[in-house]
Amino acid sequence: MRIVRSYLQTWGYRAYPWELGRNLGPSRHRDIEHLLDTRLHQVFDENGGKVSLVGWSLGGLLARELARRNPKLVRSVITLGSPIGDPRATNAWRLFEAVSGISVDEAQIRERIRQLRKPLRGIPMTAIYSRSDAVVSADIARMPPGRLVESIGIVASHFGMGFNPAVLFAIADRLRQHPTDWQPFEISGLRNLFYH
Repeated sequence: MRIVRSYLQTWGYRAYPWELGRNLGPSRHRDIEHLLDTRLHQVFDENGGKVSLVGWSLGGLLARELARRNPKLVRSVITLGSPIGDPRATNAWRLFEAVSGISVDEAQIRERIRQLRKPLRGIPMTAIYSRSDAVVSADIARMPPGRLVESIGIVASHFGMGFNPAVLFAIADRLRQHPTDWQPFEISGLRNLFYH
C-alpha cells in the first residue's frame, strides 16, 4: 500500500499506514479487530474527522468490518480485490486456514461470511475487482448493487492492483467526493477503455 499512500499524499490527502505488522488476518493468537479499532480511533483523533478506509485483498475485508463496527468514525470504504464472500472462491483459503488456525467452515466464520455482502448503513462502499484476478474471484470481490454501493471492474492481476494507474485514479476519484453528495463512479467515453 506504500505506492497507494504516496499517490494519495501527492494529491494532498493524509494517508496513514496500517502500522500493525504483516496482515495475516484474524487468528486465535492475535485480536486483530481490537488492534484495528484502536488504530482507527487514533487516526480519527489525529485527523479530526471521519476516515476513509482503503484496503487491498484481506485488508479490504478487514476495512469493511472495521467500518461496520465503527460507523461513526468512517467516511467511506474502498476495497481492492477483496474477498467479500465465501473464502473458497479464492485461491488463498487454505493458506488462511494454515496461518490463522481457523477453519473457514467454523460456524462463527460462516455467520460472518453471511453478513459480509450486506451494505454498510450510511457509508459509501466501492469494491474494485478484476476478472483477471487469479487469487480472489471477481464474483466475491464485487458487491451487489445498492444505495451507496458500487463495484468497479478493471484489468489487473491481484498483486498488481496497488500499482495500477486505473486503480489509483478510481481511488482518488472516490475520495474527492463530498460525503453528503455521493455519486457512483462514472464509466463513459474514454473510461470505457479502462473500466467496466
